[in-house]
This record gives sequence, structure tokens and C-alpha cells, in this order.
Amino acid sequence: MAHLRSETLQSIYNTAVDPGRWANSLDAVSQDSGAHAAALLVREQGDTPYSVQALSRVYRDLFSTDLGQYYVDGLSHHEAPEWQAINRAEAHEILRDTEAGTARAVLDVRPDYAFLRNHSGINRRFALRLNKNSA
Repeated sequence: MAHLRSETLQSIYNTAVDPGRWANSLDAVSQDSGAHAAALLVREQGDTPYSVQALSRVYRDLFSTDLGQYYVDGLSHHEAPEWQAINRAEAHEILRDTEAGTARAVLDVRPDYAFLRNHSGINRRFALRLNKNSA
């Protein structure tokens, strides 16, 4: 993974005093890391749904028009195995979608992956826990 510029790190630290800055910080993280998009999601332990805290531009553009389809059509429930893997992961451990227990061939045809790929160009995903608390 590429290194973050000092300006990107500063923008992340600035979110501590102004959470409204997360969107711009995620745009910078995406650009610096070579990722297509980034999201900050919070999910309580268990089967509760996650809440979207901030999205980078690609997700903001996508979900400004198609968010309803992703959630109303029930595509987010397909993410359950990956959320379980994230819950088991250590803080700051990068978890690639292909290492979370679902075969790549299955992910590639899963409706949630097809939706993201077809509507925004997002194909592979990875996650990391920012901490090991209950959310």
C-alpha cells in the first residue's frame, strides 16, 4: 500500500475536532493509497446494521442516486460473512475480501459485488478495524 502524504494524515487528525471533514479525508486516503473509494462505517457487535459515517467521492456519487437500491433491494445482507471476519480481526489488521472466508469466484458473482462493480467500478474490497472496542 502506498504511503499517505503528510497533508492526508493531517486531514485525518483534523476529523477529531470536526467529524464533517471525514469525506475529504477519505478522498485523500483513496488517492494516496491507490484505492478507488473509501468509507468509514460503524457497526455494533452482533447482527446490527452498520451506519455510514463518511464516504469518499466515488461512494457519495454512487449512493446519491443508487443507495436505495443497495439497501432496499437487500444487497447489504450479502456482506454478513465479511462483517463476521472483521469482528474477529485484530485492530489495524488489513482484511482483504478474498481472505475473509468467501471464495473469490463466489464474491465475483455475488449481487452486492456485481452492483458495486457495475455502478462504480469497485471490484475488490478490504477493511480494517480502527480499534478493538465493541463497535
